[in-house]
Amino acid sequence: FQSDDVGEDSGARDTLGEIFGSIKNKIDLKQNNSFTAKMAGLGGEKIAQKIGENAMQLMASVTHKDRPEIIKKEAEMFHNLLILLAEQKLEIEQLKGELGKRIT
Repeated sequence: FQSDDVGEDSGARDTLGEIFGSIKNKIDLKQNNSFTAKMAGLGGEKIAQKIGENAMQLMASVTHKDRPEIIKKEAEMFHNLLILLAEQKLEIEQLKGELGKRIT
């Protein structure tokens, strides 16, 4: 999952890496007004619980065929998954490596 895998444009952005970098920065700075820093401060178990809640909300959106809400809930859950990754001191490259295994 190199940035050039996203498209033909050699200037393609690594959006996932950018988002993860922003999340890590907010956690490191312990920004009091940051949802991200507050979530990370709750610890892994609470973040995982929130991800479970996101999954239930996503299921409801799918059941109601609410496409805009599906996108919103998937993004929220994905963001929380990245917060958990950072809180657990794991790196985005580890996630990309694991995702890469699913291509073949």
